[in-house]
Amino acid sequence: MFVISITLGLRPGELRKLTWDHVDLDRGVVHVWRSASKSGDTKTPKSKRSLELPKRAIAALTVHKATASRSRRSATL
Repeated sequence: MFVISITLGLRPGELRKLTWDHVDLDRGVVHVWRSASKSGDTKTPKSKRSLELPKRAIAALTVHKATASRSRRSATL
């Protein structure tokens, strides 16, 4: 969350609603379509956007996703 926040400047509500379904590491894109507002929508219609991830963010997210996957697998054993 911090890497995306720093590199892309997303709003806190947008960050809280991001899931892995919104992140395409192969294409290097994050889709910002939701927010933690009462309605669940972004601040404005133009705020719905897809952003290119910097290489640093792709690397950090790849490591994080692998670590989270290993943690989930070991928790179910």
